[in-house]
Amino acid sequence: MIGIWATITVLLLGFNVLVIELVKVKRQQRYLETQQYDLWNQLGRYEKELKRSKETNKAE
Repeated sequence: MIGIWATITVLLLGFNVLVIELVKVKRQQRYLETQQYDLWNQLGRYEKELKRSKETNKAE
């Protein structure tokens, strides 16, 4: 009977470790997606600024 409980305990602990790792990976993924979104926005702003400065230089 102890063997069954030991097996169940080990399986539950392993499952908990997997869930904790999954949560960490999901948090990291969310953080990286946010970073990527911010970088794309920054790139878009730089592109707009470059176009604006090129148009200003052509007008002069």
